[in-house]
Amino acid sequence: MILIQSYLAFCMYLIFIARTLRDVVINQQQVELDTRIYLLLLLVPVAVITQIRELKYLVPFSGVANAIMIASIGITLYFILRQPITLVDRALWGEWSSLPSF
Repeated sequence: MILIQSYLAFCMYLIFIARTLRDVVINQQQVELDTRIYLLLLLVPVAVITQIRELKYLVPFSGVANAIMIASIGITLYFILRQPITLVDRALWGEWSSLPSF
């Protein structure tokens, strides 16, 4: 049972990444491809990374992931602090349709 749950969680995680990647590409490049294409593009690096058995070979991937996370936090803070925050024109609660799907 735990294997089925792990497999389904992994599949949902890949679908979430593929949908997010599709949305970014549509927003930035105006290229509309099906989500299945992005799943296939993600399958190759994920399949290669999952074949690594020893943890010492996964350390560079962890370092890159940490660097990307720190950079994304820095970029987010830059955009947040770039302008003074005014709450006068903003609604306290958005519409249900505008909430994230996760």
